[in-house]
Amino acid sequence: MSKITVVYGSVRGNAKAVAEASTQLLSTLGYEAELIENPTAELLQAPDMDALLICTSTTGQGDIPQNLVGLYVDIQDKFPMMTGKKAGIIAMGDSSYPNFCGAGEKFEELMHELQSATVTRLTIDATETREPMRDVKPWLTEWAESL
Repeated sequence: MSKITVVYGSVRGNAKAVAEASTQLLSTLGYEAELIENPTAELLQAPDMDALLICTSTTGQGDIPQNLVGLYVDIQDKFPMMTGKKAGIIAMGDSSYPNFCGAGEKFEELMHELQSATVTRLTIDATETREPMRDVKPWLTEWAESL
């Protein structure tokens, strides 16, 4: 069974809640899912990690939340290739702001640069979705089955 590492960047706690619920859902589906609170670039090199799930909100002008920016910079500095590993991104934001889901876009570009086997992104608009797990559950189930 695939091992999935889950990380999150959250400003008000919504992305954290989605990451926690996603970790539980993946475990229920039979995957080995682990939520990492303080991730570093080294986690991408773990030989037993098959996939990385990034749950992130966007702050400021399309910026990555403070608690995830360290991982982003660390990955850029160390550039650990993700050849053969898959990435999923749950990008959360508010479409009334410029640079809607900019943090998710930045991680998507970075995962492509690291040559991730596949990169799939779900975008959740807070102006349309009050309960993000309604959108996340079917997407996450399909994403996990593709591993």
